[in-house]
Amino acid sequence: MSITDPAIVQRAEDLFVARSLEGETADARRRPAFADLYGMLTGQGGSLAPDQQALLFSDRRLRADYLALKADLVASGRALEIGRLAAAASSPDVTERFSPGGSIRLSASNARPEQVYVVIASADRRREAGCLIIEAPDREFGVMLPIDAPGVDGRVQLLLDTAKEAHAVIVRMLKDPATGITIVWRN
Repeated sequence: MSITDPAIVQRAEDLFVARSLEGETADARRRPAFADLYGMLTGQGGSLAPDQQALLFSDRRLRADYLALKADLVASGRALEIGRLAAAASSPDVTERFSPGGSIRLSASNARPEQVYVVIASADRRREAGCLIIEAPDREFGVMLPIDAPGVDGRVQLLLDTAKEAHAVIVRMLKDPATGITIVWRN
């Protein structure tokens, strides 16, 4: 049989179409719905798997939905963006960031050096963080960390173990002055 054989050409076209449709279906299964994204960000349930979070930062349409939702939450006071810091004006590792509406602070554990406390505080003591969004300097990668821990007087404390690679990445990102941080309030 040669490559010009009509049966081979038709079979190749059929396989190409089938694989293309399979790829689109796989992407659709992985793509989070807007309701899932909203529910996770606002603390009303839902979560995104790591591959869905990666898609959130790589898929143009999904990224636009996410940025619009985040902007709406910030504009309505339901979220607080803590700006990126000028690298020249800060030390290589940032352990505290402040904004008029709240702050975030990293503190090493005295008991175990590989553990780091992340303390998120609201200026309004009645508010608690429901989700922490950490965006890499290039904005091509980010982490959305739902916060289930109860708060006290507007403060929520998380304990991360840098011996775990995922936690180590979060701590490195939080220490980077060029990282963007958004706190979404639970209430």
